[in-house]
Amino acid sequence: MVDASTVPVEITVTGSAVEVETSDLNLAGTYQLIIQRDVTDGTLTTTKDQLTFDVHLIISCSDTVINAPVVPDLTTTVLAVPPLPPHQVALFTDQVSLTNGDLSGVTYCGNRVYSLDTSTPSFVTFDPSTLEISVATSDPVDIGTHAVTLILSLVDYPAVSTPVSFNVIID
Repeated sequence: MVDASTVPVEITVTGSAVEVETSDLNLAGTYQLIIQRDVTDGTLTTTKDQLTFDVHLIISCSDTVINAPVVPDLTTTVLAVPPLPPHQVALFTDQVSLTNGDLSGVTYCGNRVYSLDTSTPSFVTFDPSTLEISVATSDPVDIGTHAVTLILSLVDYPAVSTPVSFNVIID
């Protein structure tokens, strides 16, 4: 049994509704909640009533943390032959989706939108359907190192987003 005084949650009972709030992602799970009350009848005999039920604590998607993959620096040359093959980016998972729903890490908190930062050079593209980054240029002016940032945001929780930065190097 968990001692409620040691768990960082706020429990509010209003009428027959019980609300449990926490932002600690590690506390997601099922807990037994026991509510007791003393009942005194007309003869001054006190008995204890007890109600026991399970509470399924699900952390809100607005509090989730996105696990971003590492994207290595990508290097190619102007008019590379053969061209640099697209780089497959690993899935961005989130903590709440890893512990709820189908446990895939990508479905419980809803749709996601990927975008490249607005400063990304036009010769770098990202295909969200395949999670592939492509780099192709024929302009010698593009030679150099270019910082690129790929951003994942949750559609229903736009404040939840994570950037991943990497370099594109054109020789």
